Amino acid sequence: MKEAKPPTAAQLTEFAQHTGIVFPPSAVPQLYWEIRGMDDALFLKLTLPKDAFPKFIAAAPFAGTKMTIPKDFPNATLRYFNDWMPRPPQNFQICDPSLPNARYLRCIFDFDDPQTTTIYLMWFET
Repeated sequence: MKEAKPPTAAQLTEFAQHTGIVFPPSAVPQLYWEIRGMDDALFLKLTLPKDAFPKFIAAAPFAGTKMTIPKDFPNATLRYFNDWMPRPPQNFQICDPSLPNARYLRCIFDFDDPQTTTIYLMWFET
């Protein structure tokens, strides 16, 4: 994933179609990576202004999803994004919203920056 680049409009649209996420206009896409094969996986890093995060997390597919604070670092979910993190986050939460048809979404919300929330998303199918 070290070769990741900012996503194109088509890549963001595909990510939204697979996950049901509606990206607010204030979202700033940072990096994108995809793995294609028998089971596809899409990775996305974006930032949101702090004040936009509550509305973002209240919408589908996050609504009603339990947010957790991991006890240790790194854990399996964080490991996927090591190349994209300048340092391990100190203040973060993770969640795994339910998606239909044997598809999954792993999410990390990094709250270390007082102005923005950095969001790491991994969509995959099995």
